[in-house]
Amino acid sequence: MANVYITEYDDYRQHLPFGQPIVSTVAATSTASSSHALNARTSFVQFHTDGIMSYIVGPNTVALTSHMRVAADQTVDLCVPPGSGYNLYIITNT
Repeated sequence: MANVYITEYDDYRQHLPFGQPIVSTVAATSTASSSHALNARTSFVQFHTDGIMSYIVGPNTVALTSHMRVAADQTVDLCVPPGSGYNLYIITNT
């Protein structure tokens, strides 16, 4: 199982939050895609994983091991359109 530590910001240009960033932790499993709904104001997402996983960002989808793979102890930065209703979907990988 991999833990994914997610930080959401509402201004990607400064990489600083308007006030406090939204910080969440999600556990990825190998049997089902886990999901984290992004806040409507979020425009920049940074996540760090302590295990190997795959992810996809979008509305109403499912993470598969064939999606973008992230190595253990890696940090990923993503821009998302604010108000998009996107989720971060994750699943463990090898």
